[in-house]
Amino acid sequence: MLRAFIVVAVMVALLALAVLGPKWLMSSSGSDPGTVPTCELLTQGCEWSGPQGEWQAELVRLAADAGGDRLQLTIETSAQPGRLAAVLRGETMYLGEYPVPLRASRGNHRWQAVFTAPFCSVDANMTWRLDLLSDGVPVTSVPYTLAFNASGKR
Repeated sequence: MLRAFIVVAVMVALLALAVLGPKWLMSSSGSDPGTVPTCELLTQGCEWSGPQGEWQAELVRLAADAGGDRLQLTIETSAQPGRLAAVLRGETMYLGEYPVPLRASRGNHRWQAVFTAPFCSVDANMTWRLDLLSDGVPVTSVPYTLAFNASGKR
């Protein structure tokens, strides 16, 4: 009788762990992605300031072709970094990381890059995220997730 009770208790504990474990692990991973507001780069410009200076980010769709959306990213900053780059990552699903090096114009205040967001065959409205790097170090003062939707409509 005691052995049957222990077997049932272990089975219930394993079932509870299988059901509740992933939620517990996701919530205790340190950062909840829902707490950071999203700035939709294709519909609005994003502005912020921090210890690294004043920043403005803008993204414009130039064209769409068979390879994906061709986009122009413009960053204006008072930080005057030696190098500025963005890393393109899938937000709604992981499709790898794509470096987007920006080129300086107007001194080191305005930076631009033209790149293609890869076409996702699974999600017609794939959401992409851009993370900024200044001299190879993440720009930590960004209070938003810099994101955009790459439309699957060609």
